[in-house]
Amino acid sequence: MATTKSRRPWGLVLALVYLVLVALVWVLIRGWGDVSWFATVLLFGPRWVYAVPLVVVLPAAALCRRRRLLALAATGVAALLVGVINDVRVPFPAFGARSEGPRLRVMTYNIGGGTFEPRELMALIEEVGADVVGLPECGHRVDPAAALAKGYTVHDDNGACLITRLPVRAVDIRDPTDFWVLYGSGVINRYELEWQGKPFSIEVVHLETVREGLEALRFGFWKPSWEGPKVMGENISERLLESRRAFEWTARSKLPTLVLGDFNMPVESAIYREVWSPLHNAFSERGVGRGITKATRLHGIRIDHILYDDKWLCDRVWVTRDLGMDHRPLVADLPLRGGQ
Repeated sequence: MATTKSRRPWGLVLALVYLVLVALVWVLIRGWGDVSWFATVLLFGPRWVYAVPLVVVLPAAALCRRRRLLALAATGVAALLVGVINDVRVPFPAFGARSEGPRLRVMTYNIGGGTFEPRELMALIEEVGADVVGLPECGHRVDPAAALAKGYTVHDDNGACLITRLPVRAVDIRDPTDFWVLYGSGVINRYELEWQGKPFSIEVVHLETVREGLEALRFGFWKPSWEGPKVMGENISERLLESRRAFEWTARSKLPTLVLGDFNMPVESAIYREVWSPLHNAFSERGVGRGITKATRLHGIRIDHILYDDKWLCDRVWVTRDLGMDHRPLVADLPLRGGQ
């Protein structure tokens, strides 16, 4: 009597292979992003692509006749990892005492990548109701007279702007010449403001982009000298140095401190984790979804941040409407901890 050969659990095999590959991508991004050139490409590249295989893997796991539960479980874990890779945020309820006092509303928005009418910018700021706005790349395109007519003052320093309706007590601008010599950005502008009768420090930053390294890799693959990884390594070193100097600049004040702007790096970056982890990230802790602040034709990424020290809390943070440029505005409501 002929025996029928049992079908192999291809659905399970496919699910396990997919899980291993997704886990490997996560380890590379989290462990070596902004360390090695290959992981840095994954760090800044499109991440939605890792979810595409689910279209095949999930039905295969559901149709698996042998060990179907294991196949579905492996697929589910892989899907969760895809969510982690895409930095999808689901905030948990905050524990501990919450401040019942007023909230400072801050916004950061890079307006350097497009054109707009100055009145549109002021209309957006009024619509948001921001007390303080950091424009890490304003390109001298903000009209101080139009802002003043709305009750705001403008500080334009090294191509970055601070727009606020609060009193400005001090201006502390770092000379970026050392980074300009390296063709970097180096915009590190610190201000001391007064809110509700209390002084605080806010730093607006625009740090160097990874674009030079990525472009060198794109063309470097065709060069026998393998120039791309070398350029990427130099770019990573320069960006690390800029972040260190920007963080050191915050220590020039012992006041409650905020740092906002275009960091040109996501939170998984080794540079971000080494330098900026002592501060809280508003969207990482209280945001919902991906919080994309920089969008291209292929994908979006969160590289603009609002950071704060232990003297602040964050009640709410969101990405609001933009003016049609490649960056999007990030807004946060921040009370002082314990009503300090």
